[in-house]
Amino acid sequence: MTCILGVVNLVDHFSIIPVFNMGILVRTLPLIAGGAVASAAAAVTIATRHIRPTPLSALDPSSLVTRFTTVPNQHVDVYEVTLDQATTITAFARAFFQSPLFRAERVVLNLVGVGGAKSDDAIDALLFAVGDNVAHFTVFEATPTELLFGGRPEVNAHSWLAVSNDGRQLRFGSTIQSRPLVRLLTPVHLVYAQLVLASAKYQLETTAAVDKSQR
Repeated sequence: MTCILGVVNLVDHFSIIPVFNMGILVRTLPLIAGGAVASAAAAVTIATRHIRPTPLSALDPSSLVTRFTTVPNQHVDVYEVTLDQATTITAFARAFFQSPLFRAERVVLNLVGVGGAKSDDAIDALLFAVGDNVAHFTVFEATPTELLFGGRPEVNAHSWLAVSNDGRQLRFGSTIQSRPLVRLLTPVHLVYAQLVLASAKYQLETTAAVDKSQR
């Protein structure tokens, strides 16, 4: 509300809308802001409608992320989505880091000078072998169906990508020490995690459609 009133005061000071009733504007702007929030919430709901939370109890005991579920004071979340066509872990990883949402994150990382592959061409060239670095993620462990990335070892932060044996189910997991700031930001992270998985699914399906049209 303070921000909205600040805009109103600025408009009034510079007479940008000299004939507009400021009382109406003050009453209307909160409604507009509320509508924008509602629209954003609806957009998130639509974008993530196929994304499902994965119960941690449903994880394979041998998966690369399961070990973190027994670490004291460690946050773990996993989301999944189903594809119409099978894919591979390498294709999933490329789509994840080349997805529209993560592409925006790469721009920010590039501006602050974070190392690692950040262009689409550089990501295409990656095998996602242990030690490979993309954006601020380093491949710590790899199997034929899983990739475990490490970001910040001081807080035991990792990201996990996996595909099912039939290649049609994607999973994205995150884990980090549950510190006060982490707990504060967790609701935002959970929304972002679903959005970035939905974005990766979109990228995979778009790439598959382009490849099919070029055959």
